[in-house]
Amino acid sequence: MSIEEILARYTGGYTPYYHPPEDSLLWDWKELRALIPLTPQTVARAIRLLRTIRPPYAIRQNEAVETVLACLSDERVKPQTWVRGPVLTLYRILNQHGFLRTFEAMENGTIAGAVLAIDLPGILIIESMFSLAPNSSKQCVCQAILDYHERGYAFIDVQNQHPPTHPLARLGEKVFPMAEYLHLLRQTVGRHAGDCGMEKHEQLRLCLASFTQAIQPRP
Repeated sequence: MSIEEILARYTGGYTPYYHPPEDSLLWDWKELRALIPLTPQTVARAIRLLRTIRPPYAIRQNEAVETVLACLSDERVKPQTWVRGPVLTLYRILNQHGFLRTFEAMENGTIAGAVLAIDLPGILIIESMFSLAPNSSKQCVCQAILDYHERGYAFIDVQNQHPPTHPLARLGEKVFPMAEYLHLLRQTVGRHAGDCGMEKHEQLRLCLASFTQAIQPRP
């Protein structure tokens, strides 16, 4: 699968998942999508959550991508995980082209938890996460909110709606119909595309070109 095809799927509202019977990659498309708007109110909620994590973990970004992928594909870490086979290949392609982000919570030099996300201009799409120690992935999400709000991003996309007591819901998650989500996604990426340096010009061209793809569900 090419980077053009991958970006076309993401900007069409699809999410990848693993199909074990055929060891294949399929794409899911839902009627609703959950976003966390990156507002000052969301930042304040994230700061309050961070204050409850003691001692805090050291947070790094994209320093241990393969370790994060290995943990996410490990049944002992993520029972019934869908991050395997061709899904791993997809994430490595995204990483090669600069679209993959990992937030790694470190404790005594080892990974205690992590969040894996797709970084499009103006919007960060959280794909998966894991915790080997309490609150580690929660701190990763909160740190992502602080960092990406500072960078001027509009949303963090958490894909599915969560129960009211879930940390993502407590951070201000809002649910949008897919048509509205796609409008926000494309408007946001178009508005933020010019904020990136020249080295990402070709990647952004591919992402924006994918907006011409049909948005109706397909296999």
